[in-house]
Amino acid sequence: MLQNPPTFRWIHKLMEQHNSPIICIRLGRATHVIVVSSSIIACEFLKTQDEIFASRPESLSGYLISDGFRATIMAPLGNQWRMMRRILNQSILSLPIHKWLQPKRDEEADHLLSYINNQIEKQNSVTEGGLINIRIVSQQFCGNVIRNMIFGTRFFREGTVKKAVVAGYFIPKGSHVLISRLGLGRNPDVWKDLMWFDPDPHLCEEGKQVVLTDNELRMLSFSTGKRGCPGVILGSTITTMLLARMIQGFTWEMPYDKSANKLVENYDDLHMAKPFVAIAKTRLPQYLYPKI
Repeated sequence: MLQNPPTFRWIHKLMEQHNSPIICIRLGRATHVIVVSSSIIACEFLKTQDEIFASRPESLSGYLISDGFRATIMAPLGNQWRMMRRILNQSILSLPIHKWLQPKRDEEADHLLSYINNQIEKQNSVTEGGLINIRIVSQQFCGNVIRNMIFGTRFFREGTVKKAVVAGYFIPKGSHVLISRLGLGRNPDVWKDLMWFDPDPHLCEEGKQVVLTDNELRMLSFSTGKRGCPGVILGSTITTMLLARMIQGFTWEMPYDKSANKLVENYDDLHMAKPFVAIAKTRLPQYLYPKI
């Protein structure tokens, strides 16, 4: 495994070789890693038998990172985790707090408009537009919005509290379960034309509304089960505000050199091999862009 980086691609090649949506990899004498790429089997882990798989494996690295399993993200299922989860839900990520922090999100949205507008002005091309690195813009905006907030996030890793049978497969007690985001999003039993961009499957049939949840785990899993991310509302708000402000404040065009954007995946992760860039042009009167 270490000789064939990145690990996630080695694991998926192994699953392809065995033609199986679930495999078990044994590390050392007693550590079993269960990898799942099927949405149906993932639902059994994260919904049907969530109580069994809602814990975290006790490891030295997890103990050190979380200062003795004090943090929500690493804590095994128990009183400490329940207490921290309650604090997150009631005092940090509750709906009243979410509304209370709206001015802070608006402030960062103003910074977003200001940043893009400044980049256009630096390129001395207010009328013709300026080349904007969308990856940098998105990362800066999202990072700045949450920079002072502390909350648990989905790690896609479970520790079984007892042995279980899932989809006919025996799962040993203490197994580490990995739900593959790559596997869910590219499952040929769910998606047609896997590598072709088509937004229609991501819209619900009735009214064609955009759906930001995935109860069937066809693509996402971070909001499902006891370990589901408590910041789903915050994350969804940040994402939609980012897109809305970019569309409201600017018109966007492809670069003149169309080869600048190739939808090619980076081998070491799931990012694009090169950041997506586009030409932004101001569409509002200049006095409406914040000067920050």
